[in-house]
Amino acid sequence: MVSKMKRKFILIASGALLLVITLLISMVSIVNYGRTLLQVDGILDYIVENGGELSIPKKGEEDKNLFDFGYNARPETPYEIRYFCVFLNADDSVAGYNFDHIAAVSQNEVEKYVKFALNKKDKSGYYLTDGNVYAFRSVEIVNEIKYIVFFDCTNYLNSAKAVTDISIIIGIISFFIFFAIVSVSAKHAIRPIADNMEKQKQFITNAGHELKTPLAIISANTEVMEMIGGKNEWTESTISQTKRLSGLINDLITLARMEERGDIVLHNVDFSKEALDVAESFKTVASQSEVTLMHNIKENIFVKGDEKLLHELVSILTDNAVKYCDKGGTVDIRLTTRSTGIRNKEKGARLTVSNDYAEGEKIDYKRFFERFYREDKSHNSNKQGYGIGLSMANEIVQTCKGKISVDWKDGVITFTVLL
Repeated sequence: MVSKMKRKFILIASGALLLVITLLISMVSIVNYGRTLLQVDGILDYIVENGGELSIPKKGEEDKNLFDFGYNARPETPYEIRYFCVFLNADDSVAGYNFDHIAAVSQNEVEKYVKFALNKKDKSGYYLTDGNVYAFRSVEIVNEIKYIVFFDCTNYLNSAKAVTDISIIIGIISFFIFFAIVSVSAKHAIRPIADNMEKQKQFITNAGHELKTPLAIISANTEVMEMIGGKNEWTESTISQTKRLSGLINDLITLARMEERGDIVLHNVDFSKEALDVAESFKTVASQSEVTLMHNIKENIFVKGDEKLLHELVSILTDNAVKYCDKGGTVDIRLTTRSTGIRNKEKGARLTVSNDYAEGEKIDYKRFFERFYREDKSHNSNKQGYGIGLSMANEIVQTCKGKISVDWKDGVITFTVLL
């Protein structure tokens, strides 16, 4: 239980940090890329407004608001920005070029740039070629001559990508550092809870052993009274309640010990044999309860588990089914194989225990495996139970690394165990 709690603590803490890191990296990337794209648009706007040319600001006359997001023009700005202009006639034929501010593009390549830009419905966009990205914008002029500005924004986008890559690397490193720290400190973090749980288990075990002696004395004294004065409803009630209380104490002690299951070694167990033994042993009990018990148990089904635990599991589920089955109803125990591995090569087991239960439609089945949970809130039901049997079954299934579930349909309640 403590190891499971430690793993949950590590997973929850690490998952929360991973979520925060992912959100932060996403926000930084979105904001940074958005800022870069706006900067690229600002540069294109400025080139277009100046007729396809970047003017050189004189010293002391720099335009402090030349581009958005603080991109200020300097005397070196026109030499840093790589762009070219293509002038077109009314029939979209090339009228002229301006390659003064770029060296990577030749006149022979202009046609494919222009063709791509003219085929775009929008007057602006991005063109990717040979690992370079060009932002472009088409401009109409009054005399029916138009031009297209192509701006090499590769470095801007690469810078934005570098920020994202660095953020991801820092995030991954931070996550693993945090995971290592949490893994080391998790034991200390949950120590108060673990100590409290250990004290509770010790209390249950010690109190259980202390209670067994007075219960045994009460039972023995009651039997002596019956021998002297004969049986009556009071002595029978006393003996019945002492047996019930003894059973409860034994179950509590068993449940407390099961939580420390590190010493349980799972091995191949003939689940079919254990299930069949339980089914046969409950036939008399079912008959006395006016219930029909049926079983369909496939032979030679082996699972990883413990003989005593699996026997107890089937006993708990069968006892619960007989106890809560409608009078004249049927209890059905089935054990079959199921495919669990890749390509259905590995075989597991599916155990289902079902019984007729007409009143089970509006019951909260999600709480069935809670300790001391009973649908009868007053605990005055004629059904003899303490509300911990299904909790024990759940612990056994978890010990054997399986799953247990319950559902109700058409008047029948079914417990399903997958191992």
